[in-house]
Parts: sequence; C-alpha cells; structure tokens
Amino acid sequence: MLALAASRASAAEPSGEIAENDPDAVRIGYRRDASQIDKRTTPGYADGQTCMSCMLFNRKSGTSLGACEAINHRLVTEGGWCKVYVPAM
Repeated sequence: MLALAASRASAAEPSGEIAENDPDAVRIGYRRDASQIDKRTTPGYADGQTCMSCMLFNRKSGTSLGACEAINHRLVTEGGWCKVYVPAM
C-alpha cells in the first residue's frame, strides 16, 4: 500500500495535478494541454474539447485544476483532455 502511495506521489506535479505518465492518466489517455493534441494520431479528439467542458470535471475553486471523476477525483488541468471525455450538458 505504501509503495502505491509513493508511486502516485512521484507521478504528480508540484501543484497536485496528475502527471501524464501516471498509470491512471495513461489509462484514460490524459493530456494536460488539449491544444497540443494531434487529431491525426488521437482518435476521438475534436477541437474545443477540454476537461473544463467535460461532465466528469469538477473545478477546484481559485485554480485552473479540477477533480476528474474518471480517475477517482485526482486533479487535472481545465485545458486538458482524455479519451473518457463526456460533453457537459
């Protein structure tokens, strides 16, 4: 259990945001900057899709981060994207 906690801590940015190379982030294809995604190599991505416009994103007050329901409420950036994206209503 300690090893898992240590590996998660080392795979997070200083802000608490999940790192792209974290196993949870890799599983959902998380990218911290959606504007850098190449649509030719990332099936399912469409212009304008970001964590901020996703139903699974819950913004953390006063920051550009939010908790993502797809990865047990770990922090992602509002400008990010993943393959679990669900458009907000």
